[in-house]
Amino acid sequence: MIDQGGKTQDAKIGIYFKTPENVIVFTIRINEYPSVSFIATRYNKKICVHESTMSPGSGGQSGKAGEYTIDQITIDLIHQKIMKV
Repeated sequence: MIDQGGKTQDAKIGIYFKTPENVIVFTIRINEYPSVSFIATRYNKKICVHESTMSPGSGGQSGKAGEYTIDQITIDLIHQKIMKV
């Protein structure tokens, strides 16, 4: 994937969770909310999973939650990662 500055970036699919109370703030501070992301890394041809349980006013944890080959990414794995967040 090429960013706006012309630099190559790893492809990423992220799922972010919000509640009706934070809809306006959510669009401004998306990284402060619970999420799970699947990132295709070029250098080792793996899918890295990143999980975050961060929430405004309550903290949480954020970090790498596994590394998989494309063949290991299944519906069950995706469901498991989403439910964990």
